[in-house]
Amino acid sequence: MCTNCHSAMNKTAGLALDTYAQADYANGNLLSRWTNAVKRMKEGTMPPSGTKATTLQVQIAEAWIAQGMVEFPPMVTPTPTPTGDPFQPVCTTREPAGSSLKRLTRTEYINSVTDLFGSQTATANAAALNLLPNDPPSLKFDEMQAEINSTLANRYDTLAETLGAYIRQTPAARTALHSCFSQAVVTCPADFVRDFGRRVYRRPLTTTEQSEFMVLAAQATTLEEKAEIVVSALLQSPHFLYKMHNAGTSLGNSLYRLTAYELAAKLSYLLWNTTPDSQLLDAAASGALLTDAGFKTQVDRLLANIPRMSAVLNSFYSQWLRTNNVVGGAYSPWISNGINTAVLAPAMVKELRDFMDFTVLGSPGKFSDLFLSPISFVPSSQLASIYEIPLPATPNGQITFTPAYRKGLLGKAAIIATGTDSTHPV
Repeated sequence: MCTNCHSAMNKTAGLALDTYAQADYANGNLLSRWTNAVKRMKEGTMPPSGTKATTLQVQIAEAWIAQGMVEFPPMVTPTPTPTGDPFQPVCTTREPAGSSLKRLTRTEYINSVTDLFGSQTATANAAALNLLPNDPPSLKFDEMQAEINSTLANRYDTLAETLGAYIRQTPAARTALHSCFSQAVVTCPADFVRDFGRRVYRRPLTTTEQSEFMVLAAQATTLEEKAEIVVSALLQSPHFLYKMHNAGTSLGNSLYRLTAYELAAKLSYLLWNTTPDSQLLDAAASGALLTDAGFKTQVDRLLANIPRMSAVLNSFYSQWLRTNNVVGGAYSPWISNGINTAVLAPAMVKELRDFMDFTVLGSPGKFSDLFLSPISFVPSSQLASIYEIPLPATPNGQITFTPAYRKGLLGKAAIIATGTDSTHPV
């Protein structure tokens, strides 16, 4: 369509798009021309004759540009080797990005409660946990700011009281929180406040905070009731509901150096989507986390937990690629061609998840493999029929596609499908 006017023959506005190829991405100027052309198509200013580019035409152009950028990355002029002292830092100033106050997302809250109380307690209170509303996406990703409305505040209160009551009523759940409950020692309330408080707050409680919780516990008579009050109060505290990172040394201009415990929390929620475990908190307590070696040890440990990393990655790319739209989509009979889409849609999403897990976690892959790898995983005969191949005989459905158009993410059915009769090439 564009080359009707912008060709070597017509060269309207001095632009001959038919003389450029994807390999010309090595020329940054040509890359800017391609992206500007797509921008004009989206705005409806090109073509100017009243024949507006369709959504599909724009999407195809964007996909072509994206593939070109992966296969033929723009050339970057090398930075000249600095002269003088080789150990002198090139950058003399640093400007850390700002960080607003954020509360736990729904997933972070449920994961944190599960890890604090154990999976049995979380399962027994699943109905209460499911009352938490889904997070409204910010720029397509779950990212919660500080605001809490009255409805959400009531849900948090109800959850805290429900879990507190469950701990009071369930001896095994209390013992799982602290060994002192099975021993009924005199110091149990103080020990529980100190130790469980550190886990909930993701840092040690201050002397004042410990005293305040002991005052609350003193209102109860039995050890079970004391546990209930303390648990309910801890879970309603902003120090649990919010991720606070302002307790470190002030560097001026509203900047703070992260404490070891704040760094532990950031690492844990980034890589595991949950509260720090005991090993991470202990590394913060000893100061090891603030050393290069100690930091690397903990990062390697967190990354080595494939199930947790897989869950975090799945959450990320399901939001990034909007795969939730695929499951439950409404397909016309002539599109599904007799295939049970209730079975096909989950298979498409599973293929994408298995591919991402393999590329990111299961192989020494590169970023370009996400777009260029011919490897995939076909888990069902319904999906195999879409690809017009026999169901792979391998246990995990692994297959190497030979057609070039099935490379990487852009060739996956879950990316092309939208949950409707239309397709989505990007």
